[in-house]
Amino acid sequence: IDSALAQKDFDNYEVVVVDNDPERGTETEKIVCAIDNPKLKYYKNAENLGMFGNMNRCFKLSRTKWVTILHDDDMLTPDYLSSVMGVLARRPDIDMLSSRHSIMDVDGNECTYVTDKFYYKLKGGICRMRLRDFTYYFPTRSIGCLFNKEKVEFLGGFNQEFYPTSDYVFCAMFCQKFKGYDYNRFIYRYRMGRNESANPETYKVSIVNDYYFQLALERARGRDSDFFDNT
Repeated sequence: IDSALAQKDFDNYEVVVVDNDPERGTETEKIVCAIDNPKLKYYKNAENLGMFGNMNRCFKLSRTKWVTILHDDDMLTPDYLSSVMGVLARRPDIDMLSSRHSIMDVDGNECTYVTDKFYYKLKGGICRMRLRDFTYYFPTRSIGCLFNKEKVEFLGGFNQEFYPTSDYVFCAMFCQKFKGYDYNRFIYRYRMGRNESANPETYKVSIVNDYYFQLALERARGRDSDFFDNT
């Protein structure tokens, strides 16, 4: 929350916190309610909607044209909004802008995957993401992505049936229907190791999902084939 409220050189935004725990008086509720900032809006769900159901609710409650999702253990750099909005000012045709993210380990130390560096050497600075990129590389999920809210709502948001890889599948669908771009700049910090993705059982399901996801992509490259139908 602090990183979202500490944005520099761009002031026209709001921070929407959607608490997925229906219990009252929790530590999260106390922390958020103690923050005195007019940019901060706090909502508490009457029931747990699941991770992707809660993300969909974030989009529904947002009042702006552009929305990014910030997980509770991740961070934005101070120049996140000024950077992405600067790109959109130059490229109004973009519907989704995915930025590079650095990786924080369980102790908060920052590191970067070698494959990330290699990929961006091949792809360049700002480049269009195509459906085929999701076959050869893991180009984007929801982390660090700035979405056109209207386009997200058109697609129906994140489908929880694809949990725990719903965000990856959604981004592939988005890039097939609309213009998604990669931005080669580190403006998002993602923590690994202490989240649901690190759970061994979750990881097993991810592997199975990815297998069927790749099959759907393979069929989508055939004649008269649509990724929506194949998923």
